[in-house]
Amino acid sequence: MRRPDAAARTLRAPAAGGSIIELLHAGCARLERAGVPDGRRDAEWLLAAALGTSPAALHLDGAVPVPSDARGRFEQWCARRSRREPLQHILGTQPFRSIEVRVDRQVLIPRPETERVVDLCLQVYDAGPIADVGTGSGAIAIALATERPAATVMATDVSAPALALAAESARRAGAGNVSFAAGDLLDPLGAMLATLRLVVCNPPYVRTADIERLEPEVRDWEPLIALDGGADGLAFYRRLAPATARGLCPGAWVVVEIGARQREDVEAVFAATAAFDAPTSIADYRGIERGLAFRRGRACG
Repeated sequence: MRRPDAAARTLRAPAAGGSIIELLHAGCARLERAGVPDGRRDAEWLLAAALGTSPAALHLDGAVPVPSDARGRFEQWCARRSRREPLQHILGTQPFRSIEVRVDRQVLIPRPETERVVDLCLQVYDAGPIADVGTGSGAIAIALATERPAATVMATDVSAPALALAAESARRAGAGNVSFAAGDLLDPLGAMLATLRLVVCNPPYVRTADIERLEPEVRDWEPLIALDGGADGLAFYRRLAPATARGLCPGAWVVVEIGARQREDVEAVFAATAAFDAPTSIADYRGIERGLAFRRGRACG
């Protein structure tokens, strides 16, 4: 979803069914009846997008009548949101740090918590090639590419549709230093693996039994492959740790996002390879440990 325009224009709508404030109230009531969390905020975003303005402008121009085409878009979008389709899917984008990425049902919607994982990457990264494994929307890879323009970034994923969406976001962001390759885990990296100085991954880490308890916006609309981490949530870490232990050279870093209360378990998975130093961690905005950075401490195996 797009950020509000800092210089929101004043609306000059031709006459048509209902004022901005009337439609906003109706949309808010509809979303709240459907159980949508923070329905008023979502109604504001949807109406602003339908009118091509910012949410802030709605309250400045509340008495302005809404054109019929904008009203139709808004009502259709409210119907979709009432079915618990994510707001970001309806609007088609999600802000992430200084960029905006395209999102749909093929990719996980980037969360604010993952921005802290990028912060951790930037703390440990010095120079050299970077790989984002399981890139999904491309948010991490594109953010790193734009914030470290001298870096070469390779983003991989098993999903061709996800890669196509991420590549479009990279073009929009002007991130010419990020490229994309299809394949499982580290396979697409080939000989590049030994040259990497940073591997970052936001893996699926939700326990299989917990999937059904997720919010409908997540459970029913986001890709299961990006959520399901197996019975204990650690399945992907168990593949990533030995693969990076074999292929990376000393001094390279592996940064992973983790779920709440997963630090000890993930740390144990990487410790079992006997190839990594004790991790550096970072917390999210709620104080929950969200990222771990492991430094490759032994000779390449």
